[in-house]
Amino acid sequence: MKKLVHLLFLAYSFSTFAQSPTFNWVQQQGSSSQDQASNITIDNNGNVFTAVSASNSNLMLITKYDANGVLLWTKTISATPADITIDSLGNIFVIGTFKNLVDFDPSAAVSNLGYVNFQSLIFKFILKLNNNGNFL
Repeated sequence: MKKLVHLLFLAYSFSTFAQSPTFNWVQQQGSSSQDQASNITIDNNGNVFTAVSASNSNLMLITKYDANGVLLWTKTISATPADITIDSLGNIFVIGTFKNLVDFDPSAAVSNLGYVNFQSLIFKFILKLNNNGNFL
């Protein structure tokens, strides 16, 4: 009898405290190949930032979605992301690797890093963007 009471109490506890997840939104990012999302982070306003490595093009896609899943912007750079985070001011930091010479400023301006003559080497980077995706 004691075991039955414990079993009933346990079953009641699971049903009382069970959570029903709510589906909010989903977005596809990248290509039809084997792209990899290196990380996802969320700011204080619920905006979602992702860093994706597009496997067939050696491009890093950094995106910002609002809290409802609406794409606000995408920046592309010829590198491979490893992590993404946001500071208290809303600045975005991405770390990762790259080869050769890469322009890390996603605007029309140029901010090159690397060396053309060292094509076999892999370099590491830290990239800082503001909340609008502008190069800092």
